[in-house]
Amino acid sequence: MRLAAWFERSRARRRSASAACVPYSVRSTTRRSLRAAREADAVVDTAEANHAGVVKAIASALRGSGKPFLHTSGSGIVATDAKGEAVTDVYDEYSAFTPAFPRMVQRAAIDQVVFDCATQGVRSVVIRPTMIYGEGRGARKESAQVRR
Repeated sequence: MRLAAWFERSRARRRSASAACVPYSVRSTTRRSLRAAREADAVVDTAEANHAGVVKAIASALRGSGKPFLHTSGSGIVATDAKGEAVTDVYDEYSAFTPAFPRMVQRAAIDQVVFDCATQGVRSVVIRPTMIYGEGRGARKESAQVRR
């Protein structure tokens, strides 16, 4: 009986919750992102890890709101030029680092904007999903992280 009651409460919560996707073009994002972020209960930014304008607009809109802001980035910012060789470096959310590749410097700066939100009344987090490397079995078998 307990499980049935929990299941019913869970179903009611799902019915009362809603989410809206705000699609946009990276050419004209900041105004739309600003408005959508102000109106939202929380923001999950999965669109473009390298678009500083969108992240800055969202950060500005959420400042002092106490709202959650989840931004997806990528683990490429801590990548090395190991050419497929094993690397023993370990990074966590407190590790200081300098990106090895120039194109990742901008992404690290964008991530820092999100981290800084935490000191400005925003519940912010950056997710850096890793790439899977090695030979795959799908339509695209190659990986950017394996020696050619």
